[in-house]
Amino acid sequence: METLVLNASYEPIQMVNWQRAMYYLFTEKAEVVSSYDKIVRSVSQVFQIPKIIKLVKYVKMKKMMRGVRYSRRNILTRDKMKCQYCGSKCTTKTATMDHVVPRSRGGKTSWENVVTACHDCNNKKDNRTPKEARMKLLSVPRKPSKIKMFEFTMPE
Repeated sequence: METLVLNASYEPIQMVNWQRAMYYLFTEKAEVVSSYDKIVRSVSQVFQIPKIIKLVKYVKMKKMMRGVRYSRRNILTRDKMKCQYCGSKCTTKTATMDHVVPRSRGGKTSWENVVTACHDCNNKKDNRTPKEARMKLLSVPRKPSKIKMFEFTMPE
């Protein structure tokens, strides 16, 4: 369960896990804007898990303007946890990262050449291009903008 962190000016900054969000709240660095229906309990208290929090003090955004960092988690988020060949839903444990153009053929590990694939599709494609394996990509892999990543990860 993830929490959206807003700057004091209500600009989106990042997504964090709910535990990190609770830390911001307990240290009075943020306040709750919206919560999930789920709760967590301590020995003596009950808390709703925050969906959206707002920082109390404004944070300069220089670092945030650099763009989206390439990572396995961000590839899974961009591809909405779906295999880009068959469309089946994957979990973080079952998803694999597939190089559209295999590394053995000069394919790079980049936003434009890596997609989420289920284990079966990744094995079927093997060391071939999608065309050679007669498999079609559901979407063209590209680097998402910071705004697009927030759309992908916005809590419902």
